Amino acid sequence: MLMDKRLKQHDEFIKSEIENLTDELAKKRNPDDVNSRACSLLNYHNNVIKYFQHERLIHLLVTFFFAVLLITSLIIMFIPNDFEYYYIDNFLLIISAILLVVEVFYVRYYYYLENGTQKLYKYSKVLFEFIQKTS
Repeated sequence: MLMDKRLKQHDEFIKSEIENLTDELAKKRNPDDVNSRACSLLNYHNNVIKYFQHERLIHLLVTFFFAVLLITSLIIMFIPNDFEYYYIDNFLLIISAILLVVEVFYVRYYYYLENGTQKLYKYSKVLFEFIQKTS
C-alpha cells in the first residue's frame, strides 16, 4: 500500500476513534475506561507517527541523492569539452531528463508525505488534551 493511502487511512481511523471516545465520555461511560483507551490510542498513534517520520527521512535522503545526481549530470553536460564525441552530450542530456522526471515525482511524493505527517501531529495534541480532561 502506498504511503499516502496509509496516511489517509490512519487519519480516518484516528478521527473516528476520537469521535467514539468523545461520544462515550458524553454518554457518561466509565471515565477510567475511556481514559485508558485514550492512552493506548495515543501510544499507538505516536508509534505510527514515528513510522511515518522514518519514511519521511528516507524519502528526503533519496530526494537529495537524486537532486545531486541531476545537478552533477547538468554540470558535466555544460562543461566545455574538446571531444569529438557528441553522443556523450546526448547521453548526458537523456540522463539529465530522466533524473529530472524522477526528481519531480520524488519531490511531489515527499510533499504529500510531509504534509500528511504534519496533519497527524494535531491528533496527538487532541488526544493528550482529552486524557488531561478525563483524568
